[in-house]
Amino acid sequence: SLGASAGLATGRPWTGDPTLIDLSNAIDLFGTTSEDSDWERAMFYDFNSNGEIDISDITYIAVRIRI
Repeated sequence: SLGASAGLATGRPWTGDPTLIDLSNAIDLFGTTSEDSDWERAMFYDFNSNGEIDISDITYIAVRIRI
């Protein structure tokens, strides 16, 4: 699971493969930017490092889920 304490190739503190819960969390945070109060939680899902949880970040997680 990714989660806030869970690395993919981004150098973030991830371990293992993403899960559907990780995808759900990222979707819940969709549209969150570095200006928002919950960015501390959201930043772990900003894989393209553009300061926003956007469709690129959601896709990055979704294609890596093993079903």
